[in-house]
Amino acid sequence: MIDNKIVVLKKLATLFNKHSITWNVGASCMLYLRNIIDDFNDIDIMISLEDVSLVKELLKEFHLEEKQPTTKYKTKVFLEYVIDSVEIDIMAGFLIVKDDNEFYFPLQKGLEMEQINIDNCPVNLESTHNWLKYYDLMGRDDKVAIIKEHMKKI
Repeated sequence: MIDNKIVVLKKLATLFNKHSITWNVGASCMLYLRNIIDDFNDIDIMISLEDVSLVKELLKEFHLEEKQPTTKYKTKVFLEYVIDSVEIDIMAGFLIVKDDNEFYFPLQKGLEMEQINIDNCPVNLESTHNWLKYYDLMGRDDKVAIIKEHMKKI
């Protein structure tokens, strides 16, 4: 199943790169691509708010479900797709609520991002430092521990 997820990720990366979308992969998929964990369930992609309309247009052939903000997450735009049986979560204007405080992490155009190549396809990755912060705010102690353990090794 991992192979299928990677094939879908490469398709999205190729499409987003071709159309100059500001994007990166985060969460468990990012940890997997960095060889920190052995598996992931879905692909979490952050995009800039400016690219939301274009991404919706590019992915219009796939079923879209727009999620509404919750009390814990007030992300401005949350799009959920299923592409070739792989769940894709696309977020713009990432916002986490903790202790009645809002922590806003928008992906902005022009920022330099780390890239890896998967079969000569450039894939942008969010930093592990940022996801350590995000997971901590989310109360995901399991992921915080995994990232901290990884950081000890590097």
